[in-house]
Amino acid sequence: MEERALPREDDLLERTPLLSLDLPPSYSHQDGSYPRHQDVKGRDDSPPREPWNNNGVPVFITFCIFMVEVCERIAYYAIVSNLVLYCTRDLDYTSTEAVIISLVFSGSGCFLSPLGGYLADSCAGRYRTIVGGCLLLACGMALLPVAAFPYVELFGEEYDLGQETERGVFLIGLFLVAVGQGGIKPNVGPFAAQQTTEMTMETERSFFNWFFWMLNLGAGFSLAVIAWIQQDASFWIGFLIPVITSGITLLTLLICRCAGRIKAEEPRGSAVSTVTLILRDAVKNRLRHGSHRHVDQGILDYAKEEFGGRWCETRVEEVRTLGRLVPIFLLQIMYRVVFFQMQTSYFLQGERMDLRLFSSDEEDPENEPWSMPVAALNLFYVVPVMVLVPTMDKIVYPFLDRKGIHLTMLKRIGIGMFLGIVSICVAAFVEIARKRVMEEDGGSFQQVVAGEAFESSTLSIFWQVPQFTLIGLAEVFAMTAGIQFAYTEAPRDLRGLLQGCFSLTVGLGGYMGSVVAEVVNVATDAGGDDWFPEELNDGFVERYFFLLAAMLAVNLAAFISVARGYTYVATPTNGQLIRKLYVIEEEDDMMLAATPNGSTRSRRNSNSSGF
Repeated sequence: MEERALPREDDLLERTPLLSLDLPPSYSHQDGSYPRHQDVKGRDDSPPREPWNNNGVPVFITFCIFMVEVCERIAYYAIVSNLVLYCTRDLDYTSTEAVIISLVFSGSGCFLSPLGGYLADSCAGRYRTIVGGCLLLACGMALLPVAAFPYVELFGEEYDLGQETERGVFLIGLFLVAVGQGGIKPNVGPFAAQQTTEMTMETERSFFNWFFWMLNLGAGFSLAVIAWIQQDASFWIGFLIPVITSGITLLTLLICRCAGRIKAEEPRGSAVSTVTLILRDAVKNRLRHGSHRHVDQGILDYAKEEFGGRWCETRVEEVRTLGRLVPIFLLQIMYRVVFFQMQTSYFLQGERMDLRLFSSDEEDPENEPWSMPVAALNLFYVVPVMVLVPTMDKIVYPFLDRKGIHLTMLKRIGIGMFLGIVSICVAAFVEIARKRVMEEDGGSFQQVVAGEAFESSTLSIFWQVPQFTLIGLAEVFAMTAGIQFAYTEAPRDLRGLLQGCFSLTVGLGGYMGSVVAEVVNVATDAGGDDWFPEELNDGFVERYFFLLAAMLAVNLAAFISVARGYTYVATPTNGQLIRKLYVIEEEDDMMLAATPNGSTRSRRNSNSSGF
């Protein structure tokens, strides 16, 4: 199709309302701002800037939307930080069962994210999907204190719910929370971005860095406050706090919407349906026509109009990009398996280390008042994130840009994977040292954690700090780059789908971790040398850690191979990620109004290497 000249600036702004990311670099000033609109007399006719507006980003409204993710993180970590302990102590699950419940719960919220993105795109819209997710999250969290409430202690034996009832109520609550997460996770980031008008390429990286920073703000609150309350005071009080924060966040969203401060677009149809139709037509036409007509023709080309299909070239090429992105996503799953060890195997390891902050009476260790909650070690994951995200965003990345060193998104993901390998190896060496100390005279003692006794090593739990810190460093690179990659490399109409797919890889990491744990448990139990037994002191968890490190190392080698051949849609130029020019075709715009097969743009080929 013949390419037409680019329309005038205001037409481009109208056609690209989401972040103005599709504008070519030539339409921005040197300072990163976009031209102001003028009327026929030369007067500034642009809409007045909103208060608290920074480079086109309405800070207050964006902050309110980010608080939804903060609330979701508070609820998530209020559950998973001590989930293994609560399941083994109060619900009488085995350690292996508790680990699997934790991993399945962690994976389910992410696994349901594509469904949340589909509902937002096809029928509900992002705002209503987020509000619905918040309601389900609040309802699910409200069931957890119901299950954990000490009925017997306060009202007597006749009010005992029974273990099966407690388990049922608790698992239903976990299910509702997971479904609520599925509606929130894929939509909060794009919905916050939807509120912006003039965010430039330079601020795009900052946008996702600070989104990740806010996400960890909620995690830090849960780990520093709620985890301590659960272990030293009561689980039901700890579960009740996220119910209150969920209600406050939901109320804030509703007030902002009623005040007209939030822009909520109507759903425009699901990209999943379009992708499915293109794939179906391509396969159908391929079977109909038989062999390829042209040497370079692929199976997707059969969906194009020029090869007898009913879809324009741009739509088909956008679907083809999914084939380039899917391997990158799949190769991040193994990294997530290692990441989830923080709340499972690292937690079990920490229960059997010395939690005491100060020396105490050796004859009465159970009454030690100053002890570290096991889950609080996750703070050493959160703190590096809170410190390094602004440091990298404001100091390190700009410095590297000025020096001509460009840490591309895939390089940052690869660095994160390498740090994950180092973390799991450190955990293995700590486990070896922990058990060696226990073999020495006076190297072990009975330690009570939230009412449950453990035979623990006198090795301080602070030896776990490096493995948690390394995971935090890994997330600064891998998570922020992964979110940005899923957004910037996706075709505009497929961004919601790709955000959901990225969350799906996180969820698959939780499921894969549970499968690996169960397989290792069964295989090694048959041989008599349990790697992951009910009591870690009787097993060889260090071998399990080394196995995960080896699996992630192989995965990293495969990732580097795929990344080297990847071609970016966005290329690093002059310290910014500059998106390739999009050619606006007015005739296709008219077709788009009548049929879903049209497209508003086409992409020029990019020659940038991925890794």
